Amino acid sequence: MTGTHPAAPAGPADDPAARDARSGLVAAGVVVLLVLVGLAGRTAVERLGAPPVSVADARLEGQVWTMPTEQVQGFLAARGVTATVPDDGAGPSVVARVSWAPHPTSSDVRYALVLGDRDGGAGEVRYVLGALPDDSGTSSGSPFAALMQSRDWLRGNRTVDVGGGSWTEYYSVATVRTGAPDEVWLVGHVVDVAASRPGRVGRSAAPRPGLGVALMVGDRGRWVRRVAG
Repeated sequence: MTGTHPAAPAGPADDPAARDARSGLVAAGVVVLLVLVGLAGRTAVERLGAPPVSVADARLEGQVWTMPTEQVQGFLAARGVTATVPDDGAGPSVVARVSWAPHPTSSDVRYALVLGDRDGGAGEVRYVLGALPDDSGTSSGSPFAALMQSRDWLRGNRTVDVGGGSWTEYYSVATVRTGAPDEVWLVGHVVDVAASRPGRVGRSAAPRPGLGVALMVGDRGRWVRRVAG
């Protein structure tokens, strides 16, 4: 004998009110999960720590010029800067001005003032004017490797394979304490990387320099901003 059974009455699982309740629980769970993820991310950032000086607080400004080297001293003197810059006849020089709002910090926190070139030349800073010797200097090497890799206009400052398992670099940056006077002048030049070899370094005849500021904490760069060029 065959037949049909009457449909079972709707149970709690099919009840619209029950479905709404379950949906509410799922939504609440998602909200809680998002909150937990947000807290975890914030904790990670706080563990890293904010930079000692933010880009906004630094209030960076910059200008950059190119000119024949014999004109550099007169150009600086007209702007109240006294400097002796001998004319070596090697090609055009780059002059830059950088300003910021001073923020005294620990001695391992410095600005790196870096020259680059839009055509792939290396920026070499030769003179740092306007800051005390104890507050400033020039440097290069591995602490700045990540910085040079981070921007295309700094590509000329990256290490160069010269063959035989040897590498070199043609740039130098200025380093200045963040609490130093709020204006510094740089004098340097752009190296023609493609035409240079160790012991035979040539300057770019038509540089197109860029000027940037990076915040360095020890050997680690925290941020970098292009301010001119």
